[in-house]
Amino acid sequence: MTTSTSQISYTWDITGIGTIQDPQLGLVVTDLYWVYEGRLQVQSDSPEFWLQAYSGAVKLNDPNPQTFTQFQNLTKVEVLAWVQSKLGQQSIDSMTADIVKSIQSQQHAYLANIDWQPLPWAN
Repeated sequence: MTTSTSQISYTWDITGIGTIQDPQLGLVVTDLYWVYEGRLQVQSDSPEFWLQAYSGAVKLNDPNPQTFTQFQNLTKVEVLAWVQSKLGQQSIDSMTADIVKSIQSQQHAYLANIDWQPLPWAN
């Protein structure tokens, strides 16, 4: 069984935000904790899925006062863009490739260990 990357659902999330209080800017984000996961449903009608996730943290550069966004005005989309920018496309591509390989490995192990039987009502 070969997994198409289009079949895998990828999601990013922010799991934590580290901040400091700046006298001029207020609350400034310094560190972001993130998770990137890929999951593939075992079967279309099944709640089970194969999953591979990466998580980590990035340290942000000092903010530019000209483009600074107040903490309470930050959006998840904006913060995720900071994470992805800090990680770089090469790192993201590498994680994505590893997610595909891991899910394919999980599929092969799953298929190898199951003794498939005809449906009992199919006779």
